[in-house]
Amino acid sequence: YLRMDIKVLHRPSSTLNRYPSAIAVSSEYLALASGCLVTVTCLSRENDQNKDSEVTLSGHADAVTYVYFTSPSMLLTCSADALLSWNLDAARNAAAAGRNPTSVFVGVGLGEAAFIKTHDQIILMAVKSDIILLDTLKETTRYLEGHASRVMFCDVMNQTNRILSVSSDNNMKVWCLDERRAIAQFHLLTSAPFSSFFLDTDTLYLGSTDGQLHMYE
Repeated sequence: YLRMDIKVLHRPSSTLNRYPSAIAVSSEYLALASGCLVTVTCLSRENDQNKDSEVTLSGHADAVTYVYFTSPSMLLTCSADALLSWNLDAARNAAAAGRNPTSVFVGVGLGEAAFIKTHDQIILMAVKSDIILLDTLKETTRYLEGHASRVMFCDVMNQTNRILSVSSDNNMKVWCLDERRAIAQFHLLTSAPFSSFFLDTDTLYLGSTDGQLHMYE
């Protein structure tokens, strides 16, 4: 028999509405976005008793649409007005000292992201029908345009100069970063919309709302 102990990781606070707009979890933190605020809860069993386990991040003017951990304690939060990076350990230290946690601006006015993924120094963002590539070292922004509907997923393939993307009309594209254009396109046949995505090397797994799992190599 397998025994599982279940505990409540988070109880709604006064800063969080009933239904969060975005959720992300790492080995150390849980992040829940609601409106312009992000509530972060420390999950570590060795939590410092002198610090609150819950911290509220306030830096967005618009509603947060996506949160993504780049490491166990580093969080990206995105809204239409800004893409922000937070050091959550530093945020807890600031809150314990009575100061407001601060963030680093990664991008301004990029739009509401439906999906975010990082690869080395590159941040991939799916915003409406475009894919935005932010190079945090070179401080450059590039756009891949070609989808006719909203991009739901994008990720770097095994070949580092190739990006795979899937849009809400079930079209999949493979992009060449050097040429900034789509080099292949496929229409994925399914009777239900896709709701979850995972790319493992060069195999794409897609979950649809009818409970089916689709695999493409």
